[in-house]
Amino acid sequence: MNLNSFWLISSCLALDLLVGCGGNQVLLPQPKQITNSIGMKLVRIPRGEFLMGSTAPHPLTDANQPQHSVTITKPFYLGVHEVTQQELAEVLGYASSKFHAEEHFAKYVKGIDTSQFPADHCTWGTARLFCEMLTNRREEIAAGRVYRLPTEAEWEYACRAGTETPFACGSELTPGQANITTPAIKNTDHKPLNRPTTVGSYPPNAWGLYDMHGNTWEWCKDGMRDYTSSHKTDPEGPISFHHIMRGGAWDYPSQFAQSDYRTAALREYVFAGFRVVCEINK
Repeated sequence: MNLNSFWLISSCLALDLLVGCGGNQVLLPQPKQITNSIGMKLVRIPRGEFLMGSTAPHPLTDANQPQHSVTITKPFYLGVHEVTQQELAEVLGYASSKFHAEEHFAKYVKGIDTSQFPADHCTWGTARLFCEMLTNRREEIAAGRVYRLPTEAEWEYACRAGTETPFACGSELTPGQANITTPAIKNTDHKPLNRPTTVGSYPPNAWGLYDMHGNTWEWCKDGMRDYTSSHKTDPEGPISFHHIMRGGAWDYPSQFAQSDYRTAALREYVFAGFRVVCEINK
């Protein structure tokens, strides 16, 4: 993170904690992390500005992605982890993964508790339905919590966590840092798993978010937006038949997990998971 970005985010954090009240400054409690009624943990992402996209065309995508500055005007809470099989089952009644005892790839996870694996077999509609059903739970209504998918801009902002390198951890990503298929480094124990794994098994980024690189693709709220080099404020692509996926997955190499890598798939595409944004309207 460069110094200007640090002071911008720090200033935004401070301003978010203060509101005017009769000419006085009143400090409001803003927890850094919340836990909801199904035990899901979400971390507070500060408002701020970042560089979105890439300075050069990405060799693995046709998506238009020139680098441009983006302002995120409001803080939001984002799932610390990808939504797990257990969480999806609690809200929707089914796990939506091929990697558990009753599904196609059961032989690859024999004897393994997959309840904390990501729900990796979700359509965009399944992800949106989860958000709606979670929002409508009695405890969430009482707390004023509303759930949705992150926009593509929110996702990349949170993934970068103040960095400008290809990955939140630097210029390279290895199987010791994320669940990807990049060949293992010699003389280490870090070998690709060749399957999803328990969320949070790898180090988090600077904002406490796990698996933003690898494990499973993550749906975003919006469809493909054409980037330009001009500044954008809270940009959001259209709702369409194709929606953005980010983060790469266990069966993709590191290039697909770069912070700026973007691709889109039909809403009915099933080999993806997601994490949720929470807005508190209370």
